[in-house]
Amino acid sequence: MIIVKTKEELKQVISRGEHIFVDNKDLSKKLKLLTYVKYNSTIIDTISNSKSNLIAGATLASLAGVPVAVAITLISTLGIVCVVAILKDYKIRLNIDGYAELEPTR
Repeated sequence: MIIVKTKEELKQVISRGEHIFVDNKDLSKKLKLLTYVKYNSTIIDTISNSKSNLIAGATLASLAGVPVAVAITLISTLGIVCVVAILKDYKIRLNIDGYAELEPTR
């Protein structure tokens, strides 16, 4: 398991497919949004092919049932590629203390 504390570290580790513990409550809180989105190739394609963070955020917001501003903040923070990789390749769990753990599904 790899422990990450920043979004930059998270982006690097996501590309390697490692089991991840996010030791940052603010970042974990942002990742919580993705627990509401069920994996679906159509969703992934729609978000991946978005021309802007605004469109990707609006799509994600409608799927997760959260305000558009919240989804756009997540997309802007992590980037479309990282969000898609998380949705596609990881299962997200939040522990009782509010920290996120990302487990590879492959």
